[in-house]
Amino acid sequence: MRMRFDCTDVDECSKNSTLPSNCSQFAMCNNTVGSYLCQCLDGYQGDGFTCADVDECLTPSRCRNNMTCLNTPGCGTSSECSAILGSHYCASHCFNTEGSFYCQCWQGYQRNGSRCDDINECDMGNFTCPERSTCLNVNGGYRCPCDTGFVANNSLCLDVDECATHLAQCPNSSDCHNTIGSYYCECWKGYTGNKTFCDDFNECLYNSTCPEHSTCVNTPGSFLCPCQVGFSSNGTNGALCKDIDECVDLGPLCANGSCVNTAGSFYCMCSRGFWSNGTECRDIDECSGAQNGTVCQPYSTCVNVPGSYECKCNLGFQLNGSICQDVDECCVKQSPFFSTNLT
Repeated sequence: MRMRFDCTDVDECSKNSTLPSNCSQFAMCNNTVGSYLCQCLDGYQGDGFTCADVDECLTPSRCRNNMTCLNTPGCGTSSECSAILGSHYCASHCFNTEGSFYCQCWQGYQRNGSRCDDINECDMGNFTCPERSTCLNVNGGYRCPCDTGFVANNSLCLDVDECATHLAQCPNSSDCHNTIGSYYCECWKGYTGNKTFCDDFNECLYNSTCPEHSTCVNTPGSFLCPCQVGFSSNGTNGALCKDIDECVDLGPLCANGSCVNTAGSFYCMCSRGFWSNGTECRDIDECSGAQNGTVCQPYSTCVNVPGSYECKCNLGFQLNGSICQDVDECCVKQSPFFSTNLT
């Protein structure tokens, strides 16, 4: 009589199997009737007996902008990191773990729910900028551009000398003065204006500019105060103008008279027989004009002399006191008309 045996399938995938499988530790064992199958886990590739890690980061565009792909053993295309590529996990690192993942925001970003937001270091005061610069927030960090009027020099912001570097735009007739971070334009003395123009200032518009007995003459950027005729100064602009004593300083004046000094001039006080035209004494011709008939007595002729006149009796007359008396030539032997040869 033949004996009968029952054959039972051995589960090679069981942990306590008498015939354990030869599947890789990175593979899943699937028992079949009379055998088994080895299938590499997600993130690995091979025949099941040998499984090698798949480097997903070699796949183009695996991560979006602002994300860094970090390969870890066993994270496949259906892994959690791949699953979040379509969400808001920007500016972060995705790290796979066995059966899960975690995200770490980049430096300069902070976690905000399901995303990483930029940290505004400038608003938070969490920045270090040199003096004379301004904090400017950028994605993932900040910059420190130098303020206007300053230039970067390594880690410092140094003042720009706009005057020395000819960056200043000052008008003509002005001086450039550098200041910390800027400059200003100052019109020259005698000019007025602002940063865009400097015009000559007419000092002569004010009556108090020049001293008494002088005339104000405007010049570009200044003025002159020449003394009026008859006055002099020590040559300093704006000095007092003192009267010139022409009677003393200009030598002998007013011949046939006396020199009298006045403010800014002089006049001549003439002697008798002379008349003054202001600066000299001229002889009075008493014998001329209408006076001729009344100056001398009858039967005389007026003869002008400097400062006076003489009355000379006419021929046939002789002076007798203050009158011209007829000469009786017939009675006077000395007369040129007397003759002894009378007929």
